[in-house]
Amino acid sequence: MCKSHLRNEVVPPVRCRVARCIQSRRTRQAPNKLEYALFNFFDIDKIIDQFPDEADSTIVDVYLTDEPSASSRLFRVYYPIPRHYHETCEEHLYLLTGKVAFSIEDEPPRILAAGQLVTFERNTIHAITEILDSPAVFFTVDAPRRVPTDVVYVNPDDAKVRPFVTHLKSS
Repeated sequence: MCKSHLRNEVVPPVRCRVARCIQSRRTRQAPNKLEYALFNFFDIDKIIDQFPDEADSTIVDVYLTDEPSASSRLFRVYYPIPRHYHETCEEHLYLLTGKVAFSIEDEPPRILAAGQLVTFERNTIHAITEILDSPAVFFTVDAPRRVPTDVVYVNPDDAKVRPFVTHLKSS
């Protein structure tokens, strides 16, 4: 992602190399006194094409927006995601491509296919128990913003298997 995008700087309309966004010249001032673009456009297919075929982490992601009120990301799942929850936000997951077995709370896993959405409140235990069709790429909105470290594993040893997330690098 471009440095101005990461710092939430407002710049003349510019293309961000990773997120493929076009930022607005118009701005709004956030409560934290940072200005941010009123709108952005993203080429989702081009971003998805940039995800690597393999990864050492469970997911690879890229932030599209990252404001205190909410963050939005694209992420690709490379390995099953152990049971975990987030303490700071509710999560809205829309599966763009692929098919996964998705477990929530103590329910048996359900098949989630491209075009389906699952939402849940903070502290809700969830997992991807199996990747049935790859690539499995999600669009997610976390509200309020989820800090990257807010992943609490039900079994703390699961955190030792591999890193949870790495971020998409510029091409």
